Amino acid sequence: MRSVRIALILVALHAEALAQAPLASESARAIEAAKIAVKAAEEYKFSREGKSSVPLTFEPKPLLQWSNPVVGSIHGTVFVWTDKGRPEVVASIYKWYGPKNFHLGVEFHSLSTDPIRAERLGQVAWSPRKPGLAFAPVPNAPAVADSAAKRLSQMRTIAEQFNAVEKDHDGVTRELRRLTQPVYRNPGSDPTPLDGALFTFVLGTDPEVFLLLEARRRADGTLGWDYALTRMNSVQIRVTHQGREVWSLPVMPWDVVFGHVEPYTVFMFN
Repeated sequence: MRSVRIALILVALHAEALAQAPLASESARAIEAAKIAVKAAEEYKFSREGKSSVPLTFEPKPLLQWSNPVVGSIHGTVFVWTDKGRPEVVASIYKWYGPKNFHLGVEFHSLSTDPIRAERLGQVAWSPRKPGLAFAPVPNAPAVADSAAKRLSQMRTIAEQFNAVEKDHDGVTRELRRLTQPVYRNPGSDPTPLDGALFTFVLGTDPEVFLLLEARRRADGTLGWDYALTRMNSVQIRVTHQGREVWSLPVMPWDVVFGHVEPYTVFMFN
């Protein structure tokens, strides 16, 4: 009996040591970071501030879970808030475990053509003073197809025509990888948009640039493919379409990144 008691004590001590041990494996960190991200996302409430205030719907199913071994031990989750299915705000919430940074980051970008208002725990946290994106017609785009399946195929083909490159704060230039499938599909409504999808360019699997494609109703009543681009990093970004530059952004100063009045912003927590 004494040997049994000793064995049980040793098992209990081992379990306690494991519970108190730091998360050593990347898989364990990814699991923990995903749980933290959901709780952090649920703290925010969004509304679109156009002619009237419209509350946005939080979509609890993650769009993407990512890591970025290029920069360190970091794991994140992407969420979206919508209005009638259309994405209006995208978030990437990540836990940085090292080697240089140890914090929880919450980054947002407005995907709305109206101002956005965000509240956290009853207080205004973010209030961009301008729309989050601007649409432009896709050059030489095909006519919008007459079925959802065909339109998805068209959007994948159009997305393949874009390429993105970033230059980080240390001056290192990296070509970003485009994910072949959209991370979000807008169920669409008519008159605008009839359909839409959100694509992303990644480093590792970390989203750095978002490409939003929509089949939008023109002033004359016809449909056409439009695109809009947003950053998900403060670094310098350049995007081309079929080899021609169509969008570029300089490095975003840190005081602007953390100022919470621009369409892209970051919150940092210990």
